[in-house]
Amino acid sequence: MSYRVTYCIECGWSVSTESCTRSEQSGLAIDHYVETGHEIDSERRGIEGSVTGRSEERPPTE
Repeated sequence: MSYRVTYCIECGWSVSTESCTRSEQSGLAIDHYVETGHEIDSERRGIEGSVTGRSEERPPTE
């Protein structure tokens, strides 16, 4: 099973879909960006390996 990790490229902040939904993850990432101005990125991890993607990309609908 794969999961998505969204993280800050400027500090140690991160959140994973192992602990919340994609919608919650997106909201937390937006909050972090608004509060800090830090750039956010994401990566899918799991059995399929890692796949990176920019946070500006629209996430697939659940």
